[in-house]
Amino acid sequence: MNKPKNDKSASSNFSGCIVLLIFSFIGFLFLANIVFVIKFRTDGQTERAIRLREFPANIDISGRRPGTDRLFRLRTTADHFIYPAGIHAQPDKKIFFLGGSTTECFYVDEKKRFPYLAIELLEERTGKKINSYNAAVSSSNSLHSINILFNKVMPYEPDVSVMMHNINDLIILMYTGTYWNDHFNRSALIVMNNDNADSIFKLIFPGLAELATRIRQKMGKAEKKDEWAKYRNRKVIIDEDYFTTQFSANIDTYIGMCRARGIVPVLMTQPNRFKKDMEDENFEIVKTLDRDFGIKYEEFLALYYRFNDIIRNKSREKDVIVIDLANRVPQSDEYMYDWVHLNNKGSVLVSDIIASDLAGKLQW
Repeated sequence: MNKPKNDKSASSNFSGCIVLLIFSFIGFLFLANIVFVIKFRTDGQTERAIRLREFPANIDISGRRPGTDRLFRLRTTADHFIYPAGIHAQPDKKIFFLGGSTTECFYVDEKKRFPYLAIELLEERTGKKINSYNAAVSSSNSLHSINILFNKVMPYEPDVSVMMHNINDLIILMYTGTYWNDHFNRSALIVMNNDNADSIFKLIFPGLAELATRIRQKMGKAEKKDEWAKYRNRKVIIDEDYFTTQFSANIDTYIGMCRARGIVPVLMTQPNRFKKDMEDENFEIVKTLDRDFGIKYEEFLALYYRFNDIIRNKSREKDVIVIDLANRVPQSDEYMYDWVHLNNKGSVLVSDIIASDLAGKLQW
């Protein structure tokens, strides 16, 4: 007579295999770290790397917009751009968008994100086949976008590059004092062997560790790390001349790099809901500026407006196309769900503005 199968034993064996696989993988990562460190040291190379801020390829994630239960989907292409991108095999023009979360538009429906929808509208108005590429990533500033332009975008031989930055540049300059800081996620350089999120693991498997954390945060399954913890509870010294000089230099660099490679540079001012009277409880940034950093809201507001003015002034000085969204998008929750981030309706409005301006100002 055959003995009955022991389901409990089979289950135990299966669990044991899973545990073994997990420990084997951890062991592999440990050995890979050692090999990687040895390779870098024996090759005589530095233990630092330039940060290229981009999404991993071929991801498909969803996230809830803060304060709502609405899920938004974000996918990427094999070449790390936000989907949809590069839909034509032989386009008449290729247009790339650079920026932070306000260009990434995570909490906007896929085909209503302005880097895609604006170009779809532009095709209708020009009769041309145009490929759009969204290379924006949340938390990026203009220095990151310059790096992305040079090391990621230029190999695609773009015709036009559109960049929008303001608040991320202002925040990093105010909180750390410089673009070349030691922030674990926003620094220009990654330091290997440190004890923060930028471990060697992230260099061997680019983006996976950060993506795993981000997915859990988007799904509400993990507390968001306080990325400014080490900078809080101190009085920030506002050096307005230095901050504006640094931001201006980055805008000049972006324009110069584009023109040196035959790319038409386009600048955009950042739409926002910042007003002199900010009593709305949703604007937590207004409360934390003074409480955690000793920055008066009036100081922040003046610099924020000045950064948008720098973009306008550079466009006149350098004869560059500027799309002045800050003066054309109403400062209302009808178009932005917080102080700077567009909702679906806002993104559709911005798409129409961009399409109209590019249709009239680019050579077709």
